[in-house]
Amino acid sequence: MADQRVLLTALNWGLGHATRCIPIIRELEKQGAQVFLGSDGQSLELLREEFPKLKAFELPAYAPKYGSKRSFELEMALQIPKFLSAIRQEEKVCAELCRKHRIDRIISDNRWGCAPDGSRAVFMTHQLFVKLNGVMRIAESSLLSLQNRMLKNFETVWVPDWEGRHSLSGELSHGNKKKKDKFPLPVEFIGPLSRLSATSSSSSQEKKYDLMVLLSGPEPQRSHFEETLLKQCKQVGKKGSKILFVRGSKEVQDSLQNKLRKSASQKASKQTVKTKEFKNIELKHRINSAEVASAIQDSKIVIARSGYSSIMDFCKMQANCILIPTPGQTEQEYLAQRLSKKGFCITANQNDFQLEALMDELGGLKGLPKLAKDSALTNAVANFLAN
Repeated sequence: MADQRVLLTALNWGLGHATRCIPIIRELEKQGAQVFLGSDGQSLELLREEFPKLKAFELPAYAPKYGSKRSFELEMALQIPKFLSAIRQEEKVCAELCRKHRIDRIISDNRWGCAPDGSRAVFMTHQLFVKLNGVMRIAESSLLSLQNRMLKNFETVWVPDWEGRHSLSGELSHGNKKKKDKFPLPVEFIGPLSRLSATSSSSSQEKKYDLMVLLSGPEPQRSHFEETLLKQCKQVGKKGSKILFVRGSKEVQDSLQNKLRKSASQKASKQTVKTKEFKNIELKHRINSAEVASAIQDSKIVIARSGYSSIMDFCKMQANCILIPTPGQTEQEYLAQRLSKKGFCITANQNDFQLEALMDELGGLKGLPKLAKDSALTNAVANFLAN
């Protein structure tokens, strides 16, 4: 299997697709495969940082744009022609990469154009079935039909989750039993994936931070969330709580510290601006995998989006979570509500949550299910390389 050349591609739609590919890349290398990487934007940057010795290639960007006036579903529907154009370009680029570097095996995390003729291609996703809200539900069957047509060149689908009642993704991967949902391709559940590793028992470790904020996701909602959180974190910080605030973006060039000071200076003269305005808040743009793991272990509470990859990381680290879905993203809303109903986390809407009140609610939680070691990923990779 040492001669197998595998191209792993990750969608650049938030960092979650790239981060959950990290354990797959590690397993491929462990089993002797030569791995090539493909993505764009921040996801490509992250993969290059994690695996500087591997060849990495830039793929066409899907470049989703999010507004604040239309519904999320309508925004995405209007951009379908742009996505399809990017996928057609991706097909050409991927085919050329496979030809040039003699690659015949591909693992694609939600990149639809990475299945050229003559290759063995696996598609990875946790969302086999689309969930929409309100009147947009009438479009679910049409979107599923489009998805199924686009998957025709892939031989199987990997789902990073457990199968059955212990599933984290629920109906997103298992479908609605009442509707008798069916999926057209063979599906293999490879177990939840996390790039993170605990360094010690979190229960015995003294916590450095009362709260860790881990921002992620697309603009403009990331910035809206940041502004809302920052106001409430400043109040919590003034009362003595220590906070680690991770912005989750390297694209914003100005320092958040400078931004805060500028905001404060608009309300008072320079002589009256006091450092206590930012007391007990440690600010960072983005941190690597080891730093994320350490910071989660060092924090009593983590507040973040309810993206699926983040949830898998929090399960691995046994974090106490407040999950805030990106407004309009039905997948994140479903996941947050599902886990909250099970008593695993606290959730609230972005526009009306109160941080201090939510922090007080965490005492009665059961905590997220633990990711135990299993052989599902190892077996899936071994079969993929052998056949």
